Amino acid sequence: MALTSREQAVCAEIGRRRDALVELASDLIRFDTTARNVGDPPRDEAALQRLLAERLAAVGADCDLWEPSADEMARRPLVPPGLDYHGRPQLVARFGGDGDGRALLFNGHIDVVSAEPRERWTSDPFDPEVREGALYGRGSCDMKGGIAAMVAAAEVLSSLGVHLAGSPRARGAPPSSSAASVPTRAS
Repeated sequence: MALTSREQAVCAEIGRRRDALVELASDLIRFDTTARNVGDPPRDEAALQRLLAERLAAVGADCDLWEPSADEMARRPLVPPGLDYHGRPQLVARFGGDGDGRALLFNGHIDVVSAEPRERWTSDPFDPEVREGALYGRGSCDMKGGIAAMVAAAEVLSSLGVHLAGSPRARGAPPSSSAASVPTRAS
């Protein structure tokens, strides 16, 4: 199936923005959002979510950034008892659609698994680098590269004036184990 002219324009714009996409993914990798145990202090989750919210708002998204309460999270699937979201906000970004059509949802998480043992890395896992055309750093594949791609897609669609029938949404959840069970306030 051949792409429409609009689809070709979107693909071409994504190609033109390749370096900016790698730069955004690299910026996200620099934030320490290592998954934590119950009782661990927050890391850089709030700062990373603010960065994402600012970028998405700049291209027209209505952003909701909030910390779910312990009561909201109690007894949800995949959420360990006692896990709190203090300092670990959720982000939902919505773009208004042109009607009541189907929506597009981008969903991901910003936490990464531990980089230990660090001595097994060939470079600092939180100092990303491109080698032979591949981005290296903790989260480059799961899931900060994906989050960067979501933001880049939203930016490209906005810059080209692409309006979908439904309301596209981008959602970044701090803990991957509970991304599907976090309440969404901006529904």
